[in-house]
Amino acid sequence: MAETINFVNNIAILTIEQLRQTYHENHLDGSPVGGIYHFQLIDDVMDRAQAYNLVPVITEIFAASNRDKYRPGVTTLPQLEKEFGEGSVESHLLRRVYTTIELHKNSTDELVTTLCIAYHQKGIQMGIGPMVRICKNQTILGYQDVVSNYSCWGKEKLKKEQRDIPYLLKQVDEWFSHFDEDSERRIEFIEKCKDTTFLHDSFYQLVGRMVEQRVIVDASFSDTTIYALNNTQINKSVEIFLREKESVHTYWDAYNIFNRQLKPDGADIPTILPQSLALHDMIAAQIGFSI
Repeated sequence: MAETINFVNNIAILTIEQLRQTYHENHLDGSPVGGIYHFQLIDDVMDRAQAYNLVPVITEIFAASNRDKYRPGVTTLPQLEKEFGEGSVESHLLRRVYTTIELHKNSTDELVTTLCIAYHQKGIQMGIGPMVRICKNQTILGYQDVVSNYSCWGKEKLKKEQRDIPYLLKQVDEWFSHFDEDSERRIEFIEKCKDTTFLHDSFYQLVGRMVEQRVIVDASFSDTTIYALNNTQINKSVEIFLREKESVHTYWDAYNIFNRQLKPDGADIPTILPQSLALHDMIAAQIGFSI
């Protein structure tokens, strides 16, 4: 019986072996449409992480559907379903894939450095930062921890070489070669979040700033195109805070309430890393943290 992919609420969880078996989308000359296949990019990052002795483990691979009229996140090919079976892995073309790779060097019971790959129709984004084990919250703690081969952080224009796959992989090598010192920088931010005086009113101040930021972006009063959370995500965060506020004692606790919304099953894949970065910038400004 053919192995199948099952989507629940437009999300499916796959293994790297299944991803390799999906249909490969090519240009007419036979080259990958995205410049590299999703599974090849994951394999390449894994090889580099192993070369730096970072003890990498692929933890999750999400495939997501969306409503793109011309290049949807998921396409099933009838001719291949006839050959391999209805819903078969081989009959799926996946254009929207989000992967997390844990790097277990220097990991603790609380945190593990994780590299994220967002591969989708617009391009490729990658980010690295601490993942909070207990709630699987991925954090991105600075612009130096993200890279993209298309303009997604604002309205900036990329140079031609910045759109190439080698440029992305060069940044991965930079992260891996400075792994220890970058980890120290991120921990410094987290400790600042934990040590800065936090009151429950502080949470509502952040909510107010997020609403203001969203209005500024939506009304085009700024060059940036990204806000920390959208209206639905803000509302859900406030609901969580009202239920759990007796256990929210630090800015790090508050950060992780907001960050729960930025996961593949609750956010649009191309916005996860930009929003994570915008959330970091907002918290950093609130606690007076700068590099």
